Amino acid sequence: LIHRGGAGVSQILGTGGRDLSEAVGAATTLRALALLAADPRTRSVAVIAKLPAPAVAARVLAAASTLGKPAVVYFQG
Repeated sequence: LIHRGGAGVSQILGTGGRDLSEAVGAATTLRALALLAADPRTRSVAVIAKLPAPAVAARVLAAASTLGKPAVVYFQG
């Protein structure tokens, strides 16, 4: 659908269901955001995940706000 709409996807990354738990603290998501920030082919970033703990959500939102490119974070829940 994205391709048919005239846009492209440079990367799709899955971080697993436990990454946004308090115990893991979004370690993989934060690393993925750093990699996407450094990727010149990635012009914008979208994060879609189930609702994490408030402290973990704050970490992800803070990281997304410093990517240097447009980012949207959607926590479903």
